[in-house]
Amino acid sequence: MKWFIHFYLDESGNNLSEFFTIGGFYIISNNPNQIQMIENKIKTNILKTENSIKLYRKHNEPNLNQFIFTSRKNEFHKEVKWYKLSYDNKKFLIKNIQNFNQQNTSIHFNLKKWMTENNHIINIDAIYNMMVYHLIKNNLKQLKINFDEEISIKIFIDQRKYTPKINDKNHLESLEGYINTSLYLDTNFEKIKLTVTQLNSAKSALIRYADYYAGLTSSMCRIIIGSQKIWDTDIDLFFETIHKKIACNCYPTIKNQCQIISNLCSKCQAINPI
Repeated sequence: MKWFIHFYLDESGNNLSEFFTIGGFYIISNNPNQIQMIENKIKTNILKTENSIKLYRKHNEPNLNQFIFTSRKNEFHKEVKWYKLSYDNKKFLIKNIQNFNQQNTSIHFNLKKWMTENNHIINIDAIYNMMVYHLIKNNLKQLKINFDEEISIKIFIDQRKYTPKINDKNHLESLEGYINTSLYLDTNFEKIKLTVTQLNSAKSALIRYADYYAGLTSSMCRIIIGSQKIWDTDIDLFFETIHKKIACNCYPTIKNQCQIISNLCSKCQAINPI
């Protein structure tokens, strides 16, 4: 039996953040046409939801128009980002994201603790690569696919800011090689074909879905440590709502690195519908 798995991932945070998150979703099937059908449904759902958010902002949040509209003011930006959303926007988004048999997933890293305990400067690209690898590996283990089954994995990520386009297909071959080599060394999977493709989030509703989920789960780390910031209002309720609707796997990059991340993963597991 051959498996097809598509991951859509984005990050939340930077080298100055306390927590760095990679999140998004994946679709798995024995039929690639089924995956394409689900992708199309998710895309339609996101575009429709985003359009409603833009119209709401136009009529109800004129003080925030610069985050949605171009300088011409009557023209929408192509992209909506989690950090640009108001409380009402986030509430509407979480309520309207639908379950089409995708699986949400996220992985988390405490950058400040890593820097303090290991006396390392933060190499965010290296940490990013490590986190994507562990996210893929942990989800493969969770799926309980037989080691001798054929697996085609396509990973779609937001365009890396400091990584140039690698070839005409925009494949990030350095990350492909790292994940393939690490899976070979650390697991018993024998027949994996894996590619990593960078996408422009302004043109990909599926990457923007990943941005929303990464932003939400990253915000939960702040909630756990007691954030009272206005932009974190009711994040715990939004987190619970989406987890009850769509199954998720949350992981720490380094086991037992941080109690806050452990608590986040426990909350994810406790709420999960599956």
